[in-house]
Amino acid sequence: MNINVLLTDGNYQNTNAIVRALKSVNLKVGVICNNKYDLNYISLLPDRRFLFKTNLLQKNNNESFENFWNELEKILIKNNIEVFMPVGNISCRFASQYKDKIEKYCKVPVVNIETMRVAQDKNLTFKLAESLNVPIPRTFYITDLNDVGIVAQEIQFPCVIKKTNYYEGGVFYCNSKAEYEMNMNRILSEKKQNDEYPVVQEYVTGVGTGYYSVYKNGECQGYFMHERIHEFPVTGGASTLAKSIYNPELKKYGDKLLRELNWTGVSMIEFKRNLQNNELRLMEINPKFWGSLELSYAAGINFPYLNYLLATDKPIPYSDYKKDVYFRWTIPGDWLWYIFSNKNQRKDFLLLKKKIKFNTNIHWDDPFVVLHNFLHFFIKLFRTKKYPHGFIKQKN
Repeated sequence: MNINVLLTDGNYQNTNAIVRALKSVNLKVGVICNNKYDLNYISLLPDRRFLFKTNLLQKNNNESFENFWNELEKILIKNNIEVFMPVGNISCRFASQYKDKIEKYCKVPVVNIETMRVAQDKNLTFKLAESLNVPIPRTFYITDLNDVGIVAQEIQFPCVIKKTNYYEGGVFYCNSKAEYEMNMNRILSEKKQNDEYPVVQEYVTGVGTGYYSVYKNGECQGYFMHERIHEFPVTGGASTLAKSIYNPELKKYGDKLLRELNWTGVSMIEFKRNLQNNELRLMEINPKFWGSLELSYAAGINFPYLNYLLATDKPIPYSDYKKDVYFRWTIPGDWLWYIFSNKNQRKDFLLLKKKIKFNTNIHWDDPFVVLHNFLHFFIKLFRTKKYPHGFIKQKN
């Protein structure tokens, strides 16, 4: 069987959304999974499923990358695969690092490893943004242990400590010097020898906004913008309810960064918008497919297909999207948001629900995925802390 697109990260929700989008234009899709319980292994949508022993989410050193490549190369040799399309952050790092090897067998729409490092390393990302006059929160770069103490004296609280390594997630909110020292000591105690130090930033209030796009050699081939209404965890996380928007400032800053990077492929650049003055502050670059992909698809843009066309050097049609389209990731995300939200947030949501028709991630044509998400809801309900990043008490 010919496979038009081979995807990674078989247990991701957005991988399933990518499969759905590609199948809508009659492409054959394969997915790499790590076990038979992965969401996309039980899904009815993929044309092929490939079980890999190497799980890049568990180990992401050079040895695991090489092991993953050895498994992938066998698949590429035995199957007629047109495009290898990574989904997750670590998978994109792998694809970028092994780009030359992969391209001997098929197309892969990612940037070179030097550019990927800039996008995935928050130290490099914020320094690039500063050079381009893209607004960022007040930021302190730490290069050694001496800087840790200096920042404690200069930063205003509350502040945020952000890990910077591509394979690490996590932010830590600090309301005081004591919390800053406690969280920093925890991070440094877990830091590996060659890991980067974290960055420290002022805490920015506002609503999360995103500039989604696909670029070719620094030129925009399609874009989309969204604003978060709910996210889980409630202290900051993935969208569980969002809407499509248009913000010219958001597009200007996103385009400025991606042009400078000479970007090729998909990306999502996240900002926070201050509700009082509408000012934007850069949060991060996600050089990959975004978790809220289904919103852009529901609003009229099929980014996976545009990325496929880009990879195969086919003409990319002009794409526009509908504004004020709402998408709710009902199970497990927004159910969890509802349980962990406060009384006023629930009241506002119920009023919105009366006025707005939501698109949702409940697709009854793929019942095993619905069941998977339902079970995942209960697992996360009992495992998730309400404030995993800490809790912002006030802003001085």
